[in-house]
Amino acid sequence: GSDQAILRFLLDVKPDIVSMSCYLWNLERSLFLARQLHGELPMCTVVLGGPEITPHNEFLLAHGEFDVGVVGQGEHTWDFLLKSFPRVPDIPGLLKRGEHGQWYFTGINENEPSVKGLPSPYLLGCLDSHLDKILWLETVRGCVHQCTYCHYHKQFKKLKPFPLDRIEAEVRRAVKN
Repeated sequence: GSDQAILRFLLDVKPDIVSMSCYLWNLERSLFLARQLHGELPMCTVVLGGPEITPHNEFLLAHGEFDVGVVGQGEHTWDFLLKSFPRVPDIPGLLKRGEHGQWYFTGINENEPSVKGLPSPYLLGCLDSHLDKILWLETVRGCVHQCTYCHYHKQFKKLKPFPLDRIEAEVRRAVKN
């Protein structure tokens, strides 16, 4: 939906916590939505994740619209944040604000799991409502290109491909449904 439709939905729901996955193409949009959310629901915690969330992204760090940033793969970190909420623990892999409002990084998560162990939202049926002639499928994390304007290649030292049998199962399920 449009920014206003997404914002209206969130304002109607009045969530305690919202997370947005940020890529090069939607970072500004996510920061806009976070700013609007904080203006209307100041107690809502906004968590940003995705490849654009790094301790080296100066554009991101210049903005105060979000509360926490998840650096690296976010599935397990997000789960931990939800279980700890409303407390935000000092676990590795987070961007947090210090006492004086400055951003600090809690360090690299050395125990980040392989993509092989991550559940598939398609195979779990979580994204069935989104299967309408287009299948947006993540087959690999990382990027071989070194574009200076993008942070995706900086998250991982090498590509992290998802298992081929998982990808095949996702495509088969999408075609069937």
